[in-house]
Amino acid sequence: RVNILMLGKGGPGHEAPDLTDTILLASIDPVQNEAALLSVPRDTYVEDSNGNEMKINAIYSSAKQKKLSQVGDSDADRQSAEDVGLKAIKETVSEILGVPVHYYVMVDFTAFKESIDTVGGITIDVKEPLYDASMAWLNGGSSLLADKGLQTFNGNRALMYSRSRYGSSRGDFDRTERQREVILALQQKVLSVGTFANPFKVVELV
Repeated sequence: RVNILMLGKGGPGHEAPDLTDTILLASIDPVQNEAALLSVPRDTYVEDSNGNEMKINAIYSSAKQKKLSQVGDSDADRQSAEDVGLKAIKETVSEILGVPVHYYVMVDFTAFKESIDTVGGITIDVKEPLYDASMAWLNGGSSLLADKGLQTFNGNRALMYSRSRYGSSRGDFDRTERQREVILALQQKVLSVGTFANPFKVVELV
């Protein structure tokens, strides 16, 4: 199997930009041509390499910031700190799930939205209306983030759909379900003829 760690963070301009609030493992069986997506709840308590307990979404940020405090501010120093943070979260996920992590991908909010807009949006069959008053300010003042039924989301709507924690009875667990929905919808759109056969879209997406 090939295991790919998928991480999502807020990025520049957001509060706590390096917290990895989205942590998923894609496990691919290249022989059977099958794949599974497993979400790791962001509030899972773990120990870092020094034995300090913290939520798993802070492992990458904590290790990165600690390294930055020990080095300078050059591009090489920042890359070194990035590598340390990624190594920490990969090792932590590997330990709690009991499987190796072979590859990773890290995206922030901007990359997430742009990837979906690049392929012309994604189609999601929303099972029940999603209301979240805490995100109304991102949605033109409306607390209705997604109505029930089959619909196309642009990058911004897909991001709100993926980020909402307070609009569902199971909170973060429902959010991780929606995140998997979005990833599968993006996969289907990327592999569609309209995207995959268009070299310009493929290059832009990469």
